[in-house]
Amino acid sequence: MAIRADTLVGRGLETRLSARSRTRIQELKAEQLQLDMKRLKIRQQQISLELENLAGSVQPSDDESTSDEPPGLVPLDSVRTYVESCRASASHRVPEDAESRTITNRRIRSPDIELIKFDGTPKRLWKLLGSFKADVASGLWNYRQRLCYLIHRCVGEAREAIEGCVMLPPKEGYVRAIDTLESQFGCPDDVAECLLDEMGNGTKIKPTDITGLRKLVRQVVSSEISLPETGYESSLNCPTTVKGIVRRLPDSMQLRWAETALKKRREGTKLLFRHLVRESLS
Repeated sequence: MAIRADTLVGRGLETRLSARSRTRIQELKAEQLQLDMKRLKIRQQQISLELENLAGSVQPSDDESTSDEPPGLVPLDSVRTYVESCRASASHRVPEDAESRTITNRRIRSPDIELIKFDGTPKRLWKLLGSFKADVASGLWNYRQRLCYLIHRCVGEAREAIEGCVMLPPKEGYVRAIDTLESQFGCPDDVAECLLDEMGNGTKIKPTDITGLRKLVRQVVSSEISLPETGYESSLNCPTTVKGIVRRLPDSMQLRWAETALKKRREGTKLLFRHLVRESLS
């Protein structure tokens, strides 16, 4: 009997506790409902204020201004139409700041310009840096991202030379990486020597070797653009440079250049590198 009484007492306690728990839960739900109702009222007041502001900003049209209504009052129909149009457009409108951030992030994540991989060859550095600064770095506002993208475009010795720049502050690391590449791999003397050697130190091109002739033309045109920018235009106009290129041309093109050279001498015009490009290789 004692055990049975204890059991009944325990069940009674559990029943009272569960009843209290249910009561407390209901009280919490009621409090939450009251809070939700208060928030809803506040939101309704905000919407009412916004509608009043919108109604106050509507200007009457020319037709409405000629009506019999007192001046300064706006017809209710025009206010309703304006408010409804604002509501319809608001559901599809993207905030300006969010839209601009989306466009900026998209440009940062995936630049449209695909750059070459720089392996330390001097003549390729200026092409890389020129394209990188104009097409990629100008669209990346973060110096850390500029540095990471620049390191990603380098391989071999060039990458080893600038990888340590990530340990510096973003702006300092980016500037240091550019300076390192220019000082170690972009010496103007090395660039000029490399380009001039490729053009003048080679075998004579056969008349049937179209591929070799096109390659020489590309080298000549590239040098005409690159070397004056680095201050080596005089090296292009050097007779040794011009003669070295002419010696590699097929006989028919050498004859054409000889005629051009003779004509320029008779005119008293100094032979320049651009004459070779325009009149013999074009």
